[in-house]
Formats: sequence, C-alpha cells, structure tokens
Amino acid sequence: MNPVETLAYLQAVVDRMLGKSPRISDRQVMIAVLRTLADREERRAGLSDDDDGPPPMPVTHTA
Repeated sequence: MNPVETLAYLQAVVDRMLGKSPRISDRQVMIAVLRTLADREERRAGLSDDDDGPPPMPVTHTA
C-alpha cells in the first residue's frame, strides 16, 4: 500500500473501533497507539526487559 492508502486504511480501522457511540475518547486511542509504538521501539533497541506483552497500565489519580 502507498502512504495515502495506508492512512485511509488505518483511519477506517479506528473508525470501526470507535463506532457510532465511542466508549473511549480520541485522545485515549492516540495515547494507546503512541505507547504501543514506543514499547516496540524499546524492545527493538533492547531497552525493555518485558517481551511477554505490554507493560501494566500506570495508576492514574483523579482530582
């Protein structure tokens, strides 16, 4: 696929995931994608001790 086709394909995947009434926000999708890419880069660079899957989600505190 060329870059335009690839982007259109990925947008369609995200649109299907979100659906008409999204349960998650666009921001959450963006963060998940970026974290996944960062994890893969860490594994490729040999900086990650965990090859079994994604790291546990960090604890977030609400005010």
